[in-house]
Amino acid sequence: MADRKKKKKKKKKKKKKKKKKKKKKKKKKKKKKKKKKKKKKKKKKKKKKKKKKKKKKKKKKKKKKKKKNFYFPVWELQL
Repeated sequence: MADRKKKKKKKKKKKKKKKKKKKKKKKKKKKKKKKKKKKKKKKKKKKKKKKKKKKKKKKKKKKKKKKKNFYFPVWELQL
């Protein structure tokens, strides 16, 4: 009976060592993928901000020209 108990204990120790090695490999792969995705998003946001500033300046110039034309006919009607 003593010989049978010793054989069972040796088998259990071998299974535990194999499971620990597999878990460590999976964690390293996930960290590398997350870092690459964050870098791509930052580059796209900077390009969009520059385009919006240029469009606002063009709209202000057009409004000033229209106001000057409206004043001239109003003065002529009063005289």
